[in-house]
Amino acid sequence: MKLAPREVDRFLKAPPPDAHVVLLYGQDQGLIRARREQLLGHWVDDPGDALAVIVLTADEVRQDPARLADETRSFSMLGGRRAVRIIDAGDGLGEALKAVLGFSSVEAPVLVEAPRELAPSSGLRKLCEKESHAAAIPCYRADARDLPRLVTEGLATRGLTAEKPAIDHIAEHAGADRAVLDQALEKLALYLGEDARVVRFEDAAMCVGDSSALELDQLIHATSAGETGRALDLLDRLLAAKQTPVGIVRALANHWRRLWRLALEVERGRAADAVIEAAKPKIFFRAKPAFKRALERRRARRLRADLAALVAAERACKTTGKPADLVVRRVVLHLAAR
Repeated sequence: MKLAPREVDRFLKAPPPDAHVVLLYGQDQGLIRARREQLLGHWVDDPGDALAVIVLTADEVRQDPARLADETRSFSMLGGRRAVRIIDAGDGLGEALKAVLGFSSVEAPVLVEAPRELAPSSGLRKLCEKESHAAAIPCYRADARDLPRLVTEGLATRGLTAEKPAIDHIAEHAGADRAVLDQALEKLALYLGEDARVVRFEDAAMCVGDSSALELDQLIHATSAGETGRALDLLDRLLAAKQTPVGIVRALANHWRRLWRLALEVERGRAADAVIEAAKPKIFFRAKPAFKRALERRRARRLRADLAALVAAERACKTTGKPADLVVRRVVLHLAAR
């Protein structure tokens, strides 16, 4: 079926039981990822379970079309619901998908992801728009008029509101790709810390709009991973770009505070992966491996001692008269070495 833009949200909130195949296509990778997570959340109990979500490449399906039909009709040996993902899709899947669409019911619905624009003449798009057991959902980059709303909604999921100048700045500088926008909002939330609730223009200008925000994020993860040389190199670049030592120390402290709280959960017996997945506010998906490495290397008691060092460093930057650049360099070296 071909969905009108106003029908997409309703479909994603309650996918019809007879939707055997759903196609997500377009250049906005962040939007494809978000809609994939939404659909898999309806279809399976654990979207992260490799036994529940079978991932096939488009080439694998083309080479063995019968395998897709088998996967959609098979029951899970361990119980629970299943789904199939076809990644990097394009034309040439018609034979395999028509077989699935011919079934009266399936055990595992199929999610087809085409990370590119598909013309109206595309065989894959035409098939999913025409068949009653299929749906085609475009994932286009947002119109400039929609960006302020998307920024507001993204901040709300992180427990934040923002002044209008801050929203306008983020919308202008983060761009229309949802993945880039999500990453910018995650960096902003990290900079503000868990106690902040309102984003000011100064906060948005500090974190969104140039490469320094990305380098600050890289510095934090390099320091927590113990990559001393890389951390100091990134610190030099940030200071040369006029990032304030106090702002750098504060961002490190906010990250360390979050690591400490996660580490407490791990030491109570929960798996690091589960703690990271359940974290609030949600951890950006590209940052999850860095969080896991940090939790494997650092214990809660040591993280709390590091927090005390960061608090002392911020105080020293403000009150002692010592060169602030030297203070932040020493604390980064101290944290990475530990």
